[in-house]
Amino acid sequence: MKLLFVEDDDIIRNSFRDYLNTLFDDIYEASDGKIAFELYQVIKPDIILLDINLPSIDGISLAKKIREFDRKTIIIILSAREDKETLLEATTLGLTKYLLKPIQRKEFKETLLEAISKVKDKEYNNKTIKLVGDFIWNQEEELLSHNGINIQLTKMEISLLNNFCLKGKNVVSYEDMYLQLYDDFDYNENKLKMVIKRFRLKTHQDIILNVYGLGYKFNIE
Repeated sequence: MKLLFVEDDDIIRNSFRDYLNTLFDDIYEASDGKIAFELYQVIKPDIILLDINLPSIDGISLAKKIREFDRKTIIIILSAREDKETLLEATTLGLTKYLLKPIQRKEFKETLLEAISKVKDKEYNNKTIKLVGDFIWNQEEELLSHNGINIQLTKMEISLLNNFCLKGKNVVSYEDMYLQLYDDFDYNENKLKMVIKRFRLKTHQDIILNVYGLGYKFNIE
């Protein structure tokens, strides 16, 4: 997980560096708004710790610049001021937290752990696909589960999910599906139907839909 720490006060950055190293794989630092934006474009951090008072580009302006095309990266604002105008402006930028200096270590820790949890949830959701009947396919671990219980799959069924589940709502022709599963150019309709039938029996009848005359598609919710 990557963190971009944007703070022009060297003492503050140094005081939190050791703790941040226990939470993040990669930590990048900047003391200037312009440099911070250039770094952001290159490294694409998961979380940004962003001071408001910065040279070149202030923190609020930098957050606005990032939010023009990125609403996903988590931004935590650090500020020594609590004026209503700044707070109101900050609320429109989809910020996770607005931490006032001097930063309390307990609040700092809780805020970061919450942000890290959100990033992990996003990563998990990006790796999983929800199918009809509350079945979940985890493409990274190659596991199909139902209500927290893993479904025992054959190599053929894993291949079926790996190759075609990610195609979403697109229809895959019978011939293409057969060729991918069997590596055989002599299409055999009965063999393909048998694989689909067995898979449906252990999961859900509508988990794979037959689009008449065209092929099959996974029933993704």
